[in-house]
Amino acid sequence: MILLPAIDLKEGLAVRLQQGDMARATVFNRDPAAQASAFESQGFEYLHIVDLDGAFAGKPMNASAVEGILGAVKIPLQLGGGIRDMATVEGWLGKGVARVIIGTAAVRDPALVKEAARAHPGRVAVGLDARDGKVAVEGWAETSELSALDIAQRFEDAGVAAIVYTDVARDGMLKGLNLEATIALANKISIPVIASGGLASIEDVQALLGDYRTETHGTLGHYTGNIAGAIAGRALYDGRLDAAAALALIRAKATDALTGLLTRRGFVAKRQLLGARMTSNERFSAVQFDIDGFNRTTYEHGFRVGDAVLQRIGAMMMAENAVAVRIGGDDFALLLSGTAAGDAAAIAQRYLRDFAAMRIGEIAVKISCSFGVASWKTGDTIESLLARAATALDAAKRQGGGRVVVADGAAVA
Repeated sequence: MILLPAIDLKEGLAVRLQQGDMARATVFNRDPAAQASAFESQGFEYLHIVDLDGAFAGKPMNASAVEGILGAVKIPLQLGGGIRDMATVEGWLGKGVARVIIGTAAVRDPALVKEAARAHPGRVAVGLDARDGKVAVEGWAETSELSALDIAQRFEDAGVAAIVYTDVARDGMLKGLNLEATIALANKISIPVIASGGLASIEDVQALLGDYRTETHGTLGHYTGNIAGAIAGRALYDGRLDAAAALALIRAKATDALTGLLTRRGFVAKRQLLGARMTSNERFSAVQFDIDGFNRTTYEHGFRVGDAVLQRIGAMMMAENAVAVRIGGDDFALLLSGTAAGDAAAIAQRYLRDFAAMRIGEIAVKISCSFGVASWKTGDTIESLLARAATALDAAKRQGGGRVVVADGAAVA
């Protein structure tokens, strides 16, 4: 999960509102660029910026403040507020904004979102701000008749990078996130969700990273891990949320304790960061694989040997110039970039050989794996690249396992 500190801009100042009311604004920093630099120095990896005046005016109103932030930090930022046409989308992306957030226009003009997402894969998010379950628009001044789920489902296949979901009633009130509504939305759509509105303490961060207790029944709830981030505002400014503690907790939860690799949840967040930092010339390759019949290995040699196998695989993957992930159980993924991206198939073949010759102490475990490999194509996003690698992995399994299959190609081993 990514924790994104929020900088809300009103008349060129960094402010926080209560429940979206422009008359209830507190100025926290008269220099938004300095505030952005402070957040970067604390270790945050992504900023959330809102042009509040722009949200009401329907066009950018704090452009100089946003440009100042872009010039002050190296970390990516996402920007919302007053983005309602393609010219504004392309203008901000051209200036270095990593991702634009379309809110009101997602309700009024869904075709704009789809056009922008097609033209700029991974760089367009939808902002859904809900009041009593209905989406608010025009800087939260008006409420539509549509629910957040109604609108989110419009964009399931549009290539939208994320849904930023805000409970307006809680925003700026330090009452805690609306976990039930946020998690319910995340469980019903495939688009990653970023939680916003009311984050008050480290307990909210902990809840988003694991099981949570419902407010109505006090029972444990569960969710899919589709929450890719959370936005923190007033709690960071007034010190209720310790930035170092929150970031340390997130890093710990993103790492698999046995193998040292990223977890599935950690990978969701990592993909967001990679997408934000991509340049037009950067390309990736993906390798997905799983161990054929791993339960048999554990049955024959015991859990200690099974764990040692997973640790050995984790160590080998971490030695690569890649993002290395334990998706779950005996499923793994590598995301390679730069010059290493051209070596994806060769890496998979090397693993195929090395795993088959693996020994744990005196035991020859002879691990067999199936591999799917995909290389970047024009129009790809990281998600579509991984999906093609997963399809190739399925083909390798159907062909009997113990082989490498390259997406859009033939088995190579």
